[in-house]
Amino acid sequence: QKRKRKIRKKIRRRKEMRKQTTAKKAAKNKTTAATTATTTAPAATPMDVDPPATSTSEEKKEDKKEDKKEKGDEEAVVSTQSTGAIRGLLHVAVSDVNDDVRRAAVISIGFLLFNSPEQCPNVVSLLSESYNSHVRYGAALALGISCAGSGMKEALNILEPMINDPVNYVRQGALLASAMVLVQQNDHMCPKLKTFKELFTKTMSDKHEDVMVKFGAILAQGIINAGGRNCTISMRTQYGHTNVPSVVGLLVFTHTWFWFPLSHFLCLAFQPTYLIGLNKDLKMPVMKFKSCAKPSMYAYPPLLEPPKEKEKEKGSTAILSTTAKKAAKNKTTAATTATTTAPAATPMDVDPPATSTTEEKKEDKKEDKKEKGDEEAVVSTQSTGVSTAILSTTAKKAAKNKTTAATTATTTAPAATPMDVDPPATS
Repeated sequence: QKRKRKIRKKIRRRKEMRKQTTAKKAAKNKTTAATTATTTAPAATPMDVDPPATSTSEEKKEDKKEDKKEKGDEEAVVSTQSTGAIRGLLHVAVSDVNDDVRRAAVISIGFLLFNSPEQCPNVVSLLSESYNSHVRYGAALALGISCAGSGMKEALNILEPMINDPVNYVRQGALLASAMVLVQQNDHMCPKLKTFKELFTKTMSDKHEDVMVKFGAILAQGIINAGGRNCTISMRTQYGHTNVPSVVGLLVFTHTWFWFPLSHFLCLAFQPTYLIGLNKDLKMPVMKFKSCAKPSMYAYPPLLEPPKEKEKEKGSTAILSTTAKKAAKNKTTAATTATTTAPAATPMDVDPPATSTTEEKKEDKKEDKKEKGDEEAVVSTQSTGVSTAILSTTAKKAAKNKTTAATTATTTAPAATPMDVDPPATS
């Protein structure tokens, strides 16, 4: 940056010097023209204009070099971390009218900073909170591209709230970017890996989730388990140079926005992290490697387990207030009937009728009238208490008939012959 500032100061000074020299030459030409005009009588025609100041070949070469330097500062080259290019992309991301251009400008910041991923969260943090959803989507993908495979906490802290964004494609971009950041990570390296994996599976199985977000969760699950968890995303070769095919693959992958089959181009950015050794017979020899790190440092994350079926517990049946009232009422009526009713005689256990006098006949008529009244009360009320009263009256009548029969048997002295039977009482 200091060098660029010095170069710019030199350019400004040279431009000022040129302006001064041209002004001096113009003034000199004017003075020479004025002197010639005073010596020569004929007036100058309207076409008498001062000739332009000619520049030397050295000045032309310097101008060309300065123009090339200015253009080089403004060019956006992958992994150059050019501040001038980043400044230009940020200006486009904020001021352009087209949403697609703004989104592409923010994504391009990730390509510029993949050699220094720790700078990307600081550059993109404000853009992740922009009012424009396209800019937020581009900020998420820029973090995923620059911080791929790093497991950086700062990037995950920016992406985590974006997963709950109200716009569906912003949530999709946050899921994709978080999977790209968490490639080749385990629980020991990144404690947040477990929560993000659970989030991916939950989003895929949620019936009420948007289809676009589900698509992003499915891709994220595939990215995080790429190559059987033996691949990572990198735009550098093993010697540290820029890998052009992987850069092209990631660039085309970002155009999944327009056509989703372009997501397969992400495979160009995958690089294997496993080691394969063969001997001269193309057979795998037995090899041993000594590692001083803990086994948990390079352990594979646990495999996904199918969801366990929970036993359905039978819920308690709902009891209505009306049924509870009826049950309480039945209990009270049963208790009252149990206290009032004694073991009553059956209707067939009745002594034979005895001869009654006229007074007894009158009493029988009164009792019959009472029984009829009781039966009418039973029909009108339809209650159990009345029926118990009828049984009690019949029991009393039967007992009274027994007592009258006993008294008549003691008063009549002559023994009755077998044929001597009392005439039936007329009713």
